[in-house]
Amino acid sequence: MCELFSDIPEAIANTMDIYNKIEFYDIRHAPIVPAICIPNGFGNERREKEDNYLEYLSFAKAKQIYGDILPEDVTDRLIFELQIIKQRGASGYFLFLQDVVNTAQSELGVWISPGRGSAAGSFVCYCLGITKIDPLKHDLLFERFLSIEGTMFPDIDIDFDDEGRDRVIEWLQDKYGKECCAHVVSFRAFSTANAFSTVARVNQMHTPETLAINELLSGYSWRSIKNYIKYEPEIRKAIRKVGNPLRNAFANTAILERKICGLGVHACGFVVADEPVSNWAPVSTCSIEDSKGNEQLVNCTQYDGWHVESSGLIKFDFLGLKTLSQMRDICESIRVHDDKDFDIEKVPIDDERTMELFKTGQTDDVFQFSSKGMQKYLQKLHPTCFEDLVILNCMYRPVIMEDIPTLIKHKKSKKGIKYIIPCMEKYLQNTYGIIVYQEQLMMLSRLIADFSRGESDLLRKAICKRKMDVLSVLKPRFIEGGMMNGHKKNALEKVWNEMEHKGMYAFNKSHAVCYTWLAYQMAYLKAHYPEEFKQVIEKSKNE
Repeated sequence: MCELFSDIPEAIANTMDIYNKIEFYDIRHAPIVPAICIPNGFGNERREKEDNYLEYLSFAKAKQIYGDILPEDVTDRLIFELQIIKQRGASGYFLFLQDVVNTAQSELGVWISPGRGSAAGSFVCYCLGITKIDPLKHDLLFERFLSIEGTMFPDIDIDFDDEGRDRVIEWLQDKYGKECCAHVVSFRAFSTANAFSTVARVNQMHTPETLAINELLSGYSWRSIKNYIKYEPEIRKAIRKVGNPLRNAFANTAILERKICGLGVHACGFVVADEPVSNWAPVSTCSIEDSKGNEQLVNCTQYDGWHVESSGLIKFDFLGLKTLSQMRDICESIRVHDDKDFDIEKVPIDDERTMELFKTGQTDDVFQFSSKGMQKYLQKLHPTCFEDLVILNCMYRPVIMEDIPTLIKHKKSKKGIKYIIPCMEKYLQNTYGIIVYQEQLMMLSRLIADFSRGESDLLRKAICKRKMDVLSVLKPRFIEGGMMNGHKKNALEKVWNEMEHKGMYAFNKSHAVCYTWLAYQMAYLKAHYPEEFKQVIEKSKNE
């Protein structure tokens, strides 16, 4: 190049001037947690103060719950969890959410669910009041929430009542500044049916054939026009009858499907930083509708939910849950008309009238138990304890529903329950010999083959996501570990096959317990205060 530009050497010099002005930039950044106020006496550096304060709050609350002399399992669990949280540098994250939840309940009058997702497996979350389910009582695992050997930041989702969510976001904007808060963009993509109807509309193909094909496409859930044609005889038959214009429309549909067709706002994602969000991500304004149906302009990151956290911004999933709004209104009515001191958080977990309501399937308008199919199984199962409700709530899903008759049979007579290896009863007896929870996969692998906590979580992920390369490594490790513990190889093979098959549809027990408890509270209100329950539900349906 120097020879070619020998007559104008300044061209080469300009090239280097441009090169020297290039700034190398990587959007990736460590998590940015908003700072919270920590009292004096917990250290000097921010990280040290957060770690010490989190430990102080956790143990102080544990002593309120269990007494000044903590049981050994409580102390061990707290020490274990706090160690992992500190290693991840996540103490500030827990403290921030504790501040949000505490302020929402005590100052803003917001109703919050008992928990959501795997966070209910954290005893620290329970002590901080972020969740309301004691993980020790329900055998919930911390490592299902926060993997010991991973590097990911924990993910804690929170449900608020519909109006309360708006108040919480408004409070965060007032406290940290609107420029330090933002919603998260979402990208809408063409479904196959939408892509076809768009192509047909643009080409003015308003014919009975196009309408019929569009109706067929809307009736199935294949993710590509190619699969629609391959697996649906009706669509293949329709294509054979059409001419070239429609065949071209199918070709253009294949090009258009899954492509981005518009922007929206993430239903629950919200970011909060202690400096302007625009320092970390591009920001624009978007129009959204609040819980009262009013339009408002809000800041919105232009990184979507998959990428925003790469920039260091933490996406907090704050969700609005209609059931919490209903429960709030029912309880307010009860306090006005029946019992001014009524507290839904103090209802007993073994209330006879509530369990009778579940046994008889009278669960219309009860959260997650209102469908006719669920009511039919409630009547057949005849649940006698809260754990039965959790099991059925998990199993009332595609594929694993096929095991509900076995569940009912085993509950009526435990004599029919057979364990491939006798020790499996320890973790399967409460689910009547059936693998229902992801946590059971983890505990069985530890019990039978001495898997470590990290290995058991890796196994859970590999089974649930069908990672065959990982399973091919873990299976020999499971067989070998089981044989060293005195179990026969053929029995271990059967156990492995059972875990692989059932594990694909196993459910997160932490989430199931939280939402079943919410359902139980609603059922309690219906059983004991039917008039207040009916009035609020009917009003909610009419709004």
